Amino acid sequence: MEITTAAGYQVAHIPERLDTLNAATVEQELNTLLENGTKQLACDFSATRYVASAGLRVMLIMYKKLKAAQGSLVLLKLNKEVFDVFKLSGFARLMDIRESL
Repeated sequence: MEITTAAGYQVAHIPERLDTLNAATVEQELNTLLENGTKQLACDFSATRYVASAGLRVMLIMYKKLKAAQGSLVLLKLNKEVFDVFKLSGFARLMDIRESL
């Protein structure tokens, strides 16, 4: 997973699928960013075509950790299908979802 920096955020570029096969790896990489002091995290979903419940769990964990640390999580560039998953799960009301930073 590629990590870049933009507008004061560490930007994690989420893979094409965020599911049971890679959710643990994505979570580990995001946790490493938080452990290294990141408080402003953006997850770029522009390449993501599928998010399973395991992927939702990872985003919820990151949201809770950053909120506890008085940081913020922004989800970027969700396509319609991925946005619908967040909306149906109720996460779209909870999380900051944007087209850009």
